[in-house]
Amino acid sequence: MNSYRNQWLTSFHAPYTTNAFAYDRQFYLFNENISGGIIWVQDKSGDAMLKVTKIALSLAYHKTIQANTFHIGYQAGFVQKGFSADKLSYPDQYNGDPDKISQGLFDVSMPNNENFAGEQLSYFDMNLGFSYSRKFNLVEPKIGFSLFHLNRPKESFFDKDPKLPMRSVLDLSAKVDLSAKFFLMPKVLYMYHASANEIVFGSNLGYKLRENKITAKSVFGGILLRSGAARNTDAFVCIAGVNFKNLDLGISYDNTISDLQLANNHIGGFELSIIYTGMSTLLEKIAIPCDRY
Repeated sequence: MNSYRNQWLTSFHAPYTTNAFAYDRQFYLFNENISGGIIWVQDKSGDAMLKVTKIALSLAYHKTIQANTFHIGYQAGFVQKGFSADKLSYPDQYNGDPDKISQGLFDVSMPNNENFAGEQLSYFDMNLGFSYSRKFNLVEPKIGFSLFHLNRPKESFFDKDPKLPMRSVLDLSAKVDLSAKFFLMPKVLYMYHASANEIVFGSNLGYKLRENKITAKSVFGGILLRSGAARNTDAFVCIAGVNFKNLDLGISYDNTISDLQLANNHIGGFELSIIYTGMSTLLEKIAIPCDRY
């Protein structure tokens, strides 16, 4: 899986960009379904050139009991963050000299008097997740729950010892076959971290294609709504994509509808996702009827 996001490209001096790459593979151990993977994420944002790099390994166990499918996964990795302090201005650099009004009344040549412990930090991080799904005729619901920062790592650029609070995520989704050709995919994502929370909800509508030369199986499109604390509706997200035999392509655009649109000049964020699913190397069991003598 590869994902690229560019937010507020022409609205800010330093737009927010995110790159992500993930690889996951299933295997069998003592006839049990196991999967392992690796993920790499790099995020750059703001005039301070805040850069976050994450790399983590994951291990998951999958079990189907009758029509019920259970998943449990564990992830552990390394996080590195850094920024450039000289790219910012600070309260102690405020200068009321009218001759410096062209500098916004801040003189970056003055000492900032900030007690930075450094411009780089790193820590070990652990995450855990569960999910459950079941097929009910034309409806297949799925529920997932995950906890991030289980080990409460220290994260601060100052000479302090704050612990990063755990972040919880609830993921609800379903696939509903409306007919032989159309299907609906409603979803709700709720995230809670300390006193901050966010909810994303909406639905995609898909259409199954006839057999074709490019092996495209279906196309889909939809709209999601993102809202934060205090009912602060931030943006709606337009989504479109196509599913091939072994490849999924998707593109989305965040359209800001909150007061932030006055600052970002009504420019949202684009995100492109590419997911490749390789063919299974597990041999299929084939029964050949024959007479017994």
